[in-house]
Amino acid sequence: MKSQLQDPLGVTSSWNNSINLCQWTGVTCGHRRQRVTGLDLRQQSVGGVLSPFVGNLSFPRSINLPNKSFRGEIPHEFEASNNKLEAEIPVEIGNLLMLQILNIAENHLKGQLPASIGNLSALQEIDVRGNRLGGRIPSTISHVRNLISFNVARNQFSDSMEVYPLIMESIFQT
Repeated sequence: MKSQLQDPLGVTSSWNNSINLCQWTGVTCGHRRQRVTGLDLRQQSVGGVLSPFVGNLSFPRSINLPNKSFRGEIPHEFEASNNKLEAEIPVEIGNLLMLQILNIAENHLKGQLPASIGNLSALQEIDVRGNRLGGRIPSTISHVRNLISFNVARNQFSDSMEVYPLIMESIFQT
C-alpha cells in the first residue's frame, strides 16, 4: 500500500518492519489480539491510489481517508467517503461482519447496493449519498438490526419509499 501513496510529510515513514504495525502513525489496533481495527489518515496530506491490500484488513471498524486525496477503484472489503472511487460496491463487502460504519458517500460509485449488505449485523450507519447508485435497495437491509442511520440521498434508487418501512423497522427494533 505504501508504495502507491504520495506522502509529502513522511507520515508513512513509520510503516516498516522495525516497529509493530500497531504503533504506525494513523493505525489503531484492538487491545487483545493486536489486529488492525482502524486507519485514520485525515489531516496527514497522504493520498494516491488505494491498494487492494487494504481489503485484507479482517477487522476494520473505521477507515478515514483525507477528502479528495484518493483515486481509483474501490478495493473489495473497503469503505471511504469523499474521494474519487469508481466501479461498483463489491459483493464481498458483506464479508466485513464486524464493520460498524459504512461511509462511501460522495464518490463516483455505480451499480446497486449488493444484497450481501444484509450480512453486516454489526453495522450501525450506512452512508452512500452522492454517488451514481441505482436500482432497488435490497430488502436484506432489514437484516441489519443495529442500523441507526441510513443515507441514500442523491442517487438514482428506484424504490426508496418502498423499502423505507423495512429500514425504519430495522432502526426502531434496536
